Amino acid sequence: MQLSRQDLQQLNASTIDSLSWNEGKALILKLVADLIEAHDRLNQNSQNSSRPPSSETPWQTSAETDNSENKHKLQFDQDTDEGEPSASKPRKVVTTEWENQGKPGRKPGMAGHGQTVDLPITGRVPHYPEQCGACSRPLEPERFVARNGCYVLDLVRNTNVLIGLEVTHVLNIYGDIDCDCGHVNRTELGRCADETEWKAALTEWRLIGPTLATLIVCLSLRMHSSRALIQEFLNHWFGVYLSTSTINQCIHEAGRAVAPLEEQLADEVNQADLLHADETTWKESAQLLWLWVFSSSTVTLYVVGRRSKEIIQNLLALNLPVG
Repeated sequence: MQLSRQDLQQLNASTIDSLSWNEGKALILKLVADLIEAHDRLNQNSQNSSRPPSSETPWQTSAETDNSENKHKLQFDQDTDEGEPSASKPRKVVTTEWENQGKPGRKPGMAGHGQTVDLPITGRVPHYPEQCGACSRPLEPERFVARNGCYVLDLVRNTNVLIGLEVTHVLNIYGDIDCDCGHVNRTELGRCADETEWKAALTEWRLIGPTLATLIVCLSLRMHSSRALIQEFLNHWFGVYLSTSTINQCIHEAGRAVAPLEEQLADEVNQADLLHADETTWKESAQLLWLWVFSSSTVTLYVVGRRSKEIIQNLLALNLPVG
């Protein structure tokens, strides 16, 4: 997207009237490009994108799920003693001790508790908007006003002569620059659109940098280490303490980030002279699926979906008979 939500909220009739012909034309082109991209995202499915067929299952079975829920609700309402309606039957209310004490959480006036990061900041990176979102004029970095910040832990190659890795703790700064036309331009952390088949969100608002995330994925998938062992390794060897939930979220985010590579891997698998394939059961969110493995001499492709020929036809583009 070329225009952020912050930019769109400032656009009105007076702002558009103040623009010249060329500036207004440039703004219209940005709006059209964003509109086309939004329509393309809405029309994505397993036939025209890298989404697996299993991503459409909730939409296909939504009607069956609603009927099943209504059926269970009807049986629950009719399941009463001596044919009496459930509304006329008195309910027993159980009150626990903590409910009498008020809402859970920190009480007003009490000291708060939270996790603190004691690592020193190794650098600050300000993110300036380069041009105005309304008139496309270049902006002056001297007018930058900081509004938000995000800390990122990462690993980089040692800047000294010695070989090795060192930990960096960088503060990324985002803010505003006002233009002479009156438009306020703001830099914000990027976020990818949510996808139905992924619970993990892709956003720049994250603690773990790309190199550290790559090491975590390697320890998990290549070295077959558990989340607790990865936590112990990072704490002992790099002095970085991460919770197991943060490590688990990092692995899921990395899986979604490389999901678009499925088409490229499928093309390389199709070009292989010898291909090995196998499948096994795979449970995901209380749903029984199948894990497919397609392996050649150079590429191994894993696919989670139904146990049907549709998986092979869609992802490997093979002309197999259906039946």
